[in-house]
Amino acid sequence: MKYQVKTDPQETYLGGEEWNAKLMEAYLGGWDNGVPSDRLVVGLQFEGDGWAQGSGYFSGEIEPFVLMVLKTLEVSAWHKLPGTFCRIRRDKMGRLFAMGHLLKEKWFTFADL
Repeated sequence: MKYQVKTDPQETYLGGEEWNAKLMEAYLGGWDNGVPSDRLVVGLQFEGDGWAQGSGYFSGEIEPFVLMVLKTLEVSAWHKLPGTFCRIRRDKMGRLFAMGHLLKEKWFTFADL
């Protein structure tokens, strides 16, 4: 399989920050920023202690993205993601680049897609 969960994406971490987070929203639909789209669009919204951040909307290869999120967080279905706790990593610019299981060293790096 081309896409695999990593044990630690340190090679792309580059001195950023790691945060515990709660997944508040997992969007999968045919709307892109309020405008009807001709392809599926997916996005994640995270919340932490005094902060919130979205993953942005991803409209590339949806299936690998969805499967990697589910596999990393060990959740059986997309609609069960809201309320799931995880870890996120941001680079020095504050951009979200990886998400991980809260208790296990299982990580998904968005750039891998």
